[in-house]
Amino acid sequence: MIKIAENEYVEIYRHDDIMAFEQRFKAASEDLFGKGYIEQMKLFGEAIINQKNEGHNYPNVIINTTKNGPTMEPEVQDWMHETFYPLLAENKITTKAYCLGEEILSKLSIELTAGDNSNALFRFKFFSNLEEGREWLRIQNLTL
Repeated sequence: MIKIAENEYVEIYRHDDIMAFEQRFKAASEDLFGKGYIEQMKLFGEAIINQKNEGHNYPNVIINTTKNGPTMEPEVQDWMHETFYPLLAENKITTKAYCLGEEILSKLSIELTAGDNSNALFRFKFFSNLEEGREWLRIQNLTL
């Protein structure tokens, strides 16, 4: 696991062993709303593109809110469907593991957004911890 970006709200990692990019939310992210949340997702998208430009053409993404995470408001959900998910698809992301924390609002908002029809672009599954998500991605890589 290699850290490729970090700020006050997130850490972004590259997992060479499972061919994945991970966005891990920090405690301060619980205070993110609206445009602040969107900015963090843009950072994640840019990190993925930069890594792919360096030759790391991985098909997997981990959204990790097992410790912390923001709540996704309707405007953020719309932006995710209109902008972020198509960006992932354009960059050959096919599989997403959602490692969700126990905080119900964060979990519910992410599950509702991920379950909408725009997510048909990806295979996805929800997990309560990172290791389960990593193992699922490892198995998914075998089917590529």
